[in-house]
Amino acid sequence: MHPPCARAVETLGEGDSTNGRMTEFRKNAPLAAERPAWYTHSMDDVRGALAANLAELRKEENLTQAEFAARFNYSDKAVSKWERGDSLPDVVMLKTIADLYGLRVDDLLTEDGVASALAEAAGREKKRDAYLMQKMLIAAMWVTMVWVVAVVVFLYSQFSIGKMYWMAFVWAVPVSFGVAFLFSRHWKGEAVLQCVFASLFVWSMITAFYFQYLEYNIWAVFFVGVPVQIALILGAKLRRAGVHWLHR
Repeated sequence: MHPPCARAVETLGEGDSTNGRMTEFRKNAPLAAERPAWYTHSMDDVRGALAANLAELRKEENLTQAEFAARFNYSDKAVSKWERGDSLPDVVMLKTIADLYGLRVDDLLTEDGVASALAEAAGREKKRDAYLMQKMLIAAMWVTMVWVVAVVVFLYSQFSIGKMYWMAFVWAVPVSFGVAFLFSRHWKGEAVLQCVFASLFVWSMITAFYFQYLEYNIWAVFFVGVPVQIALILGAKLRRAGVHWLHR
């Protein structure tokens, strides 16, 4: 499908006379008013927008022109020309800059495109932090309940059977990490934190088991945690790579 301006020009070849061709051209002339917004962008507009956006991007990173240029194996003079609008980077360089900073090429070529993109990214990050904080508060509430139960068990053992069961607090540690791990499974993009909670659960569980049967001196039980820890680390790396170990 031809743009409106092309269609208007094509009609000049229709008709048998110059008047007929001019009539057809006038008939299609109003199509020029239907041009989309990008038709109104001149090279100067694009050049100015790109210059301002590159300067905005560099200042956002607190980089000098030389430091910014070094990232792309260019000279600071080239970056200075880009920011003044004296020259333009090629298409490959625009794509490289956009990919490095998580932007679209269109963001670099649109007036205030970088500022808008950064503002949107900051808004998404703020929402994510609020979501994560909410989930962490819920997890903290359940962990608190675990320790309330541990206190109840300790007091019951003291007043009912006349013996203080300190192991209630020892076992509360792995249970707390287990609860935290279960809640963290629903936190998107927190594979490292999930691995930390799972590791703390495993080692605290082994430690609690060791203290529970301290008289048997079963210190070798700690060796069980080594392969489990390796499996957890490998699983975290796979999840960060977007691969779930249960799926092919």
